[in-house]
Amino acid sequence: NAIINDVDNFKTVESNLFEKINEKFDIIVSNPPYIPNNEYENLSPEVKKEPQIALKAGEDGLDYYRLIIPECKNYLNDGGFIIFECGYNQTEKISEMLKEQNFNEVTVIKDLDGRERFVKGVKN
Repeated sequence: NAIINDVDNFKTVESNLFEKINEKFDIIVSNPPYIPNNEYENLSPEVKKEPQIALKAGEDGLDYYRLIIPECKNYLNDGGFIIFECGYNQTEKISEMLKEQNFNEVTVIKDLDGRERFVKGVKN
């Protein structure tokens, strides 16, 4: 998208959580697995074409948020933000997790269908 939209001064890093990260960023975008294990069987066949590891995330679907949120502050510049994609029914819990880690301006953002699907938090 950045190339198509002629965005300058950007960097993408593919990493398993923060294992390949050794610098700080202004923005971190994360789309971790967020499907609760017990909901996996009810997913559409199209979605289930993805590897299970890319979808399933524990009993409540929040396992990866619990790993990412406490650590991401170490990889954000002051005033930088993280934005997560998440399940429509997970935004409140993720917002609470960000606030517990002292993120400011925690905001829930709706997708094009009007569903709450993204959560953003700003580092102090």
